[in-house]
Amino acid sequence: MSATRGPRLVLLREASANVDAQTVSLLLESASGKTYRMPFAASCIPMVVAGLAAEFAKLKAALPPGEVPMLQDVRGGITVGVRPDRTAVLILALQGVELPLTLNRKELVNLRTGINDALMMIDRTAQGIN
Repeated sequence: MSATRGPRLVLLREASANVDAQTVSLLLESASGKTYRMPFAASCIPMVVAGLAAEFAKLKAALPPGEVPMLQDVRGGITVGVRPDRTAVLILALQGVELPLTLNRKELVNLRTGINDALMMIDRTAQGIN
C-alpha cells in the first residue's frame, strides 16, 4: 500500500471530541513548529491507541537506555472502586479523560503486589540501600 509520508509530529497540543461527527481530533505540532489537526473516527481509536502503544514498546526496547526519548508528561490520578458485580475498577483520570480498567481479584492482587514492591524500592533508594 502506498501512502503519503506526513511530518514528524513531536507534541500533542490539544485533544477534542465532536459528538455529532463521532470523532476525536488531536492538534499535534511538528518538529518544524507547524500544527496539524487530525480527526479520528471513534471506531478506529482503540486500534490506533493499541498500535501506537505496541510499536512504542518495540521502539523503547530496541533503544539503549540512554537514548530513550523524554516523554511528554500525562497529568492525572487514579481512583479505585468496586462495581455492582463485585469486580474492581481502577479509573485513570488522564488530563480530564477517565479511562476505567476492570480488574478481577487475581489482577487486583497482582497490582497490589507490584505497588508494594515499587514502594519498597522507592523507600530503599531514599534510605541509600541498593
